[in-house]
Amino acid sequence: MATGTILDAFILFELLKRAFSGGGSSASSASAPSNAPAEAKVSTPTAQVFTSPAPASTPTAQVIPTTPAPTPAPTQTPMQAVTPGLPDFPGGWEADVPPPKEVVARAWSLLPTLWKTGVGTHVQEVTNGRTITYQAQMMAGNKKGVVAFRVKNSPKG
Repeated sequence: MATGTILDAFILFELLKRAFSGGGSSASSASAPSNAPAEAKVSTPTAQVFTSPAPASTPTAQVIPTTPAPTPAPTQTPMQAVTPGLPDFPGGWEADVPPPKEVVARAWSLLPTLWKTGVGTHVQEVTNGRTITYQAQMMAGNKKGVVAFRVKNSPKG
């Protein structure tokens, strides 16, 4: 029984060798005449199995990787006032306490953007009609956060 398995493996090897070398000698096919019908069955599916992955790899080689354009990072300290007449940050600013819900929502949305660059990164925007500066800061418990600042002595939200 083991001899038959070894012989079948050898025949399969020879068929594969012929399929990828473009042919073969007739001497090796004459060495196992009793298995000739099995060779005909095995050679066709085996050749199809090994030739079908080749077209799939061709499009992969043709793919050209592209890199998206980097988004500009928010400005770093010191920051010039965006709106004329406003003081430079951080000198003329104070924490916006208590922050209105619109400022809180905007701070949450800016969290990943500001923290791409790290602590101290800030951006100045108009939120709910007020100019607010949002800055990435470390919070209690070593958590990343965003703090909102308004111009000193300006009305609270």
